[in-house]
Amino acid sequence: MTEKGTPNYKLLSLALLIGLGGIVSFISIIYFGIRDINEHIQVVDMPGSQTLALQDVGTYNIFHELEAGVSTGSYEDIQGLVLTLTGPDGEPVTVEPQVGSFTYSWGGKEGYGIYHFNIDRPGEYQLSGSYPESDAGKVRLTVNHNFMKNLMLLILGGFAALGVPGLLAVLCFIKALKPLSGQSRA
Repeated sequence: MTEKGTPNYKLLSLALLIGLGGIVSFISIIYFGIRDINEHIQVVDMPGSQTLALQDVGTYNIFHELEAGVSTGSYEDIQGLVLTLTGPDGEPVTVEPQVGSFTYSWGGKEGYGIYHFNIDRPGEYQLSGSYPESDAGKVRLTVNHNFMKNLMLLILGGFAALGVPGLLAVLCFIKALKPLSGQSRA
């Protein structure tokens, strides 16, 4: 505040601009992050066989996705589903059960982590699935590179984009309203 008890409007304006910038950054990071994750998800209907274009080395997650009209029920629907993955060189790639509980829910869809695998080079991989001991119906699977890691980074990045400017805006706001030892500020 100035000597006359009026707030420092320049600092209040700065606080408002910083706060709005943080909100815009948060919305942008979340929007483009979700769009990026969605663009890299590959959808596979099983039983059957499908070619996956895997562009990045590392860990890929396979989720059982529940969506109206495609898969119904729960995790038990995929009991007995056997998946095999073949690399670009024709060699098998180990597909392992997911450790821990990974789930997602957005856009009317839910996914349950069921398997994961690692690749050491990009290329076209053949994913095949069958029910050797039964004739179960179709299930929808999604495949994504480092899905949980990317989701956590998106969430942390969004909160950082909101939190850091939010803290700066609050500090500017407090300083704009607090007198400096009786000195006048313009």
